[in-house]
Amino acid sequence: MSETTFDYVGKLDGHKEAVTALTCGVDSQGKPLLVSGSRDKKVIIWSLNLENPQEVDQTSEVKEYLVGKPFKSLTGHNHFVSSLDLSSDSKYLVSGSWDKTARIWDLNTFKTTTILKGHEKDILAVKFTPDDRGVLTGSIDKTLRKWDLTGKETHKVDGHLGWVSSLSVVNRGDKNYFYAVGSWDQSVKFYDKNLNPKYSMDDHDYGVNSLAVSEDGDYLFSAEKNGKIRVVKVEDDHGEVKSTIDLGKDLNAIAFNSNSFIAISCATSSGLVINEVNKSNKALYAPKFLGGACHSLCWDQSGSYLFAGYADGTIRVIRYRGEESK
Repeated sequence: MSETTFDYVGKLDGHKEAVTALTCGVDSQGKPLLVSGSRDKKVIIWSLNLENPQEVDQTSEVKEYLVGKPFKSLTGHNHFVSSLDLSSDSKYLVSGSWDKTARIWDLNTFKTTTILKGHEKDILAVKFTPDDRGVLTGSIDKTLRKWDLTGKETHKVDGHLGWVSSLSVVNRGDKNYFYAVGSWDQSVKFYDKNLNPKYSMDDHDYGVNSLAVSEDGDYLFSAEKNGKIRVVKVEDDHGEVKSTIDLGKDLNAIAFNSNSFIAISCATSSGLVINEVNKSNKALYAPKFLGGACHSLCWDQSGSYLFAGYADGTIRVIRYRGEESK
């Protein structure tokens, strides 16, 4: 028999309040480039040292390690940072905030290049288009909008009856893709690359606040605030729910790594839980940290490291070791 194994590597300290957004790209050396956003209104770019954790001096019997330090702090938002996304080349960052704006940052200069203004209420979700020529934003004002990189609004979708809370790209191969959009109107709606409606899955029983998609675009995971995750087989003209995971606790975010197809990572009110996809009550990994609720998650692009943002401002780093014989 074999089992999926995860190890705690260490933590990152730098934010003063809850870490509410995480995204990970690749730096110029091909190593993970981690960016975080927080209720302290700051965006931090991290200098990581994942292979050589530094032990922290402390009196506790449990050893603690630091796996990096803040490299650059980006300021400009005047309310909570709610969502982040990196361009495909990791040279640009978009950040969404409760201040009703999104900012595009040049990570060569660490300066804001464009401020996206137009939403009437808090922005909850941001996403670069796959060609990096535009940005999608979702808001409490119930709209989905698309912008060019100069800040011009090019599309506006008013078809949602609740907050637009989560955005994902569904890749279908050969540069073919469409968008999945989660909302607090208890739906996941699918749009083509020009934001024309394709179809909608309206069978959720609570607000959808997080989405994750497999790299091949075949499976989508939709998370509801009440703790349910639906595992959806995605087709071009419909989606079919294959199973439902019920965590039994408030859910803030999910993240999926195709290296371990059986595992879905969940940020919950009581911390991080990594659950088995096909067995709703089986936790593969549930570490106990002192940071309180887990608010945000992201995997590095290799699928080796999971970053988890906590209510106390720390980021915990988990390493996926693969399948091991028991």
